[in-house]
Amino acid sequence: MILGQVVTKFEILPSLENGSPASCRIYPDGTAMLRIGREMFEKYPFESRMFILLHELGHAVLNTGNEFEADKFAIREYAKAGYDLSKAIEAHTRILQPQVNPEHAERCKVMFYRIKHEAFLRGKLNTKKFKTLKV
Repeated sequence: MILGQVVTKFEILPSLENGSPASCRIYPDGTAMLRIGREMFEKYPFESRMFILLHELGHAVLNTGNEFEADKFAIREYAKAGYDLSKAIEAHTRILQPQVNPEHAERCKVMFYRIKHEAFLRGKLNTKKFKTLKV
C-alpha cells in the first residue's frame, strides 16, 4: 500500500514480542512495516482496532517514532472518517492502561485534550460542555 510517498507493508503474526496489538517499523529506505499481533488485536472492539491501525499508520506517514505525533495523526484521521471520538478515548485508555505507566498516563491526558478540541472544532461539543469536560 502506498500512502503519499510511504510504501507500507503489513505483517500479521499470532502475537508480537512486546505484547502490543500492533507496531510500526520504519526502515532507512523510507518503507514502513506495520505488524499486527492477531491474538491481542482481535480482543479489541472495531473502533479500538481502527484507532490502533491509524496510530501505526501515523508512525509510517509521519516517519516518526514519536508516540504523541502518531496519536495526533490518528485522532485527526479517526475524526475525518466520522468515528465517534469518545470511542478513541476508550480505545486509547484500554490499550495503554494509564494507571500502570506514568508515560502512558500523560499520553492519555494529552489525547483527551486533543480529542476534546477536535470534537469542539467539528461542532460535537458546545462551549459550555467543552469547558466542563475533565480528564
